[in-house]
Amino acid sequence: MRKRLPILIIFFIVIIFIYLLLHILKKEHQLNYDVSVDSIKYKIEEKYNYNKGVHNYDFVVEDNNKHIFNFSYDKDLNKKKKIIEKIVRYKNNDLVCIVPVYIEDEHGNIYCNKKNNTYSYSYLNNEEDKDLKSIVKKIKKDGYYSKNLNINNKVTKKGKVSYYLKNIPKDYKFIMWNYTGINILSRNGTDTKKLVSKNDMYENDYSTVVGKYYMFINTDNTDKLYYYNVLNKRMSSIKNRKDNFTGEYIILGTFNKKLYLIDTDKYIEYTLDPYKKKLEKIGEEKKGYITIKDRKELKVETSDMKNYPDRYKFVSSVEDDVIKDKYDTLDIYYYNDFYYFRSKDNYFYRSNSKYKNKPTVLFKLDNVNYWSIVDYNIMVISDKYMYFYNDEYGLKKIIKNEEFKYNYNNICLIFNRY
Repeated sequence: MRKRLPILIIFFIVIIFIYLLLHILKKEHQLNYDVSVDSIKYKIEEKYNYNKGVHNYDFVVEDNNKHIFNFSYDKDLNKKKKIIEKIVRYKNNDLVCIVPVYIEDEHGNIYCNKKNNTYSYSYLNNEEDKDLKSIVKKIKKDGYYSKNLNINNKVTKKGKVSYYLKNIPKDYKFIMWNYTGINILSRNGTDTKKLVSKNDMYENDYSTVVGKYYMFINTDNTDKLYYYNVLNKRMSSIKNRKDNFTGEYIILGTFNKKLYLIDTDKYIEYTLDPYKKKLEKIGEEKKGYITIKDRKELKVETSDMKNYPDRYKFVSSVEDDVIKDKYDTLDIYYYNDFYYFRSKDNYFYRSNSKYKNKPTVLFKLDNVNYWSIVDYNIMVISDKYMYFYNDEYGLKKIIKNEEFKYNYNNICLIFNRY
């Protein structure tokens, strides 16, 4: 027995090591389970993904009455499964609202359904829905209301631009192009970095955020590719060989803290990694190209990429007859298993791909010039205002700038928790 004891100890150590290794390497799971509260049974579809320090859970919840709720949750819960422990339900007249309660006593936000249509808290609140007001009183009493939903329209004015800094979530920054550089906004104030030394650059179509870096591509001078560390305020660059960038690009998106783009002069695809100061060629006409769909690499034929480039952006523009016919849409985007779309009367929706005909009405904004999706966040430029939306914080004004009426494409970017 004494001889076997060391072997048993080693065996258990190996088993524990393998378990820990598998847990560390685990990047996703997908499962179904039920949660029952009183006489209501909720069917829950949970889809988890881990990518470079970011934990994301996507949910579709269906109750006994076929009400569908779709939402996400992005807290670090150590990659656990079945994280919804219970669902708190509130009802007033035709309005039914739920609050998911997660493990470790965390709770989500308010998701509502009225006459078999699903609405965000933000939409109903902006519509001053009387039933919601009654329900929110109960939610606050029970301690499930999140202060993140509160709106603070105190204005900080600098020059001709007004900022609603108190509406900015604590983990976020917003970056606005000012023709010679960027203004960086946070709850604590504004900061300015000059990036163009000679002539003003009115259009800034190709710059983007990659992790903690603001990638700046100057089409007038492609000798170097610049990237600015938003956290430590340092500028760096990658030297561009003469046979690389020429000045016209298709930005596909960012994944694993790399920027994917295609130089359309020679139709060569590159990744730019500002963390490793690395520029890598990954696609060309003879071999085809690479895109990311549902967080996985997908090979694209040359003819498809050239003829339909918008389909292969990481937030892709798509055609869908079911959605278009039912909601009379202006534009539809697909990102990580969700459809985001806008109707001609300027309602914004989101639906899970499995239930695309049962979307959530997120908010309504008129006079929309531009909108984009960044990691489940939505940014909208409407007339002279820039708005930000996600489920946790609702719809909030961030910037008022008269220039937005004339110049809005890629003028503002979101910097999120890196």
